[in-house]
Amino acid sequence: MEHPNANNAIIDFNAQLPEGYLPTADQVLVKVEGTPLRVVRYSQCDVPFCFVHASLPENEEHEVALSIKRHHEEIRVYPSRLGIQVRPPEKKQPATFRIHGNPYLVVETDGLGYLLLAFEPPAPDPHGPGVIAGPELGVHHDPKRVQTREIQDAMDRVSADPDLHTLMLPSGWYRAGNLSLRSNCRLHLCRGAVLQASDRADDIGDPAHGGWHHRRAAFINALSGQNISLTGPGHIDGNRSVLDNQGYYRDMVSVKGCHNLRIDGPVFSGSCNWNTHLRGCEEVEINRLKVLNNRPLVGHVNTDGVNPDCCRRVTIHHCLMHTGDDAVAVKSCGTEDGWLGDVADITVTDLIAINNSATAKIGTETCAARMERIRFERIDAVRTARLCVIDGFDRATISEVTFRDVQLNQFDRSRPGSGSDGRLIDLHASAPTWRKIQGRSRIENVKLQNITADERGQCRMAGLNEDFGVSKVQLENITVAGKPLTLEEIERNDFVHEVTLENPT
Repeated sequence: MEHPNANNAIIDFNAQLPEGYLPTADQVLVKVEGTPLRVVRYSQCDVPFCFVHASLPENEEHEVALSIKRHHEEIRVYPSRLGIQVRPPEKKQPATFRIHGNPYLVVETDGLGYLLLAFEPPAPDPHGPGVIAGPELGVHHDPKRVQTREIQDAMDRVSADPDLHTLMLPSGWYRAGNLSLRSNCRLHLCRGAVLQASDRADDIGDPAHGGWHHRRAAFINALSGQNISLTGPGHIDGNRSVLDNQGYYRDMVSVKGCHNLRIDGPVFSGSCNWNTHLRGCEEVEINRLKVLNNRPLVGHVNTDGVNPDCCRRVTIHHCLMHTGDDAVAVKSCGTEDGWLGDVADITVTDLIAINNSATAKIGTETCAARMERIRFERIDAVRTARLCVIDGFDRATISEVTFRDVQLNQFDRSRPGSGSDGRLIDLHASAPTWRKIQGRSRIENVKLQNITADERGQCRMAGLNEDFGVSKVQLENITVAGKPLTLEEIERNDFVHEVTLENPT
């Protein structure tokens, strides 16, 4: 049981991070209701960005003040749907704008780049019966010591003891190699807690095995478990900047064959590959996840935000993602590990993303027989190469898909090859030249409603042949660069059928 919030004070999570973990950004100052918040800078990325993380009182209006020390002409705040108006700086006064509640925002200026603001509702750390703190089980703040055995033993103790349910890591820096979450265990990272991968790739996984081999190890793993939770506003750091030099490219969080999984609140950063790979899982909820990864200026790194793969009944909502490939990609990968199964009932809502591949995507891997009832709603792509995407490149029948209330602000045209020209809608049941597959997928019964792009980009639909194509696509209220989309502007081949478009007059 968690006690109610004791007060309505503004809490700066970044101010409680361990000394030396992330540098402070000295070129921008942020205050909320006059309270200064620490701005950290992800300077190790090819395209650096800044990040603010704080808790604000709920159901109230707040004034946010920005002082930027570099010359800038304009400040823009996303999501656009919020209609936030910035009052520009005057003389020595900062720029200001007002917000309600605890939104996730992206601030863009021509002098700073991207500033990500993650405001959270009040949520005290768990306490009481069933909760045990790491130091009570021998896990202590120590940025220099790898504590894989101590942390694993502590999680195993919680899992095995019916009187316990939560292992809580207080503020501090914890280093570890490969860890496994067990059934009936909640790992809670308090504000200021950092769980970082070891500097040695051998501590985490076997880099000799790629693909979906059973020995493919991630930093955080779970296998065939149930009632597993990863919560709290702390950081999980894959240590990419160090492990890259060792050729390490495993996922950061890999969950296979689990039931009743919850990820609520953490910051994921520095992944060497996919951030969150869910394989063959059921009953999953991901809420208020912040994914902060490298996004190269040119090209890409394969740091997808969340990949539900052969999963059923998954909800992903209210997330902020800065990735070097896809944001959310619903998949059904190959059969090598035995977890291949149909995909159903996946819902992604209230996502704000910066990425250089696809924002809301099904595929590329579509090896299951069926992938159905997949919904993306209230999606805000601040910058992306492709917005609404279905890449049916294998053999699945992909049906009952909805993209609704989706906004694109800028196309990212920096990535060579696929999507380099910017694609608003990309439905592709075919066989790409870069994969040795037959392309036996079907795409059918797709709805795209209330889609808005501030820039012009391609709308493309393509099938392989009459048996494996695209059919029954309904488009409603699609606006591109301020003008309604027309059917003539949609590029289609001969294997696309029953496409309708309705725009308000």
